[in-house]
Amino acid sequence: MAKNLSNKLLQFLNKIFSPKFIRSGSCKQCGQCCRKITINYHGKFLTERYEFEQLQLEQPRYKNFFTTGKEDGVLVVTCKSLGYDNKCKSYRFRSLYCRIYPRIKTKYIAAGAQTLDGCGFYYEKNVTKSQN
Repeated sequence: MAKNLSNKLLQFLNKIFSPKFIRSGSCKQCGQCCRKITINYHGKFLTERYEFEQLQLEQPRYKNFFTTGKEDGVLVVTCKSLGYDNKCKSYRFRSLYCRIYPRIKTKYIAAGAQTLDGCGFYYEKNVTKSQN
């Protein structure tokens, strides 16, 4: 009886805490993640260059990026460490953004967000989560 109860508890906890989506695939070294970076700061995406410049003053780690334009009204920045071969010139010292890419919030994936075009990573539903 106790073993059955612990199994039920384990299944319940797994259902609650396991991710709804799983990242699959691998890096194709396309460089898109280094060229098309959008920055969400205090819950909103940066849309103006002056906002990014202010952020660089507040947090010097953003000085490794430069603005390259806008997409859908959102400011796009590029990493200065991206080499011509699409490899990072400072891989050992890369930013946290680079280390966790492509982490996308579950609510965005559920709304249809995907990784960048050409990226070898993709998200799919966690089948074990939906079966429980």
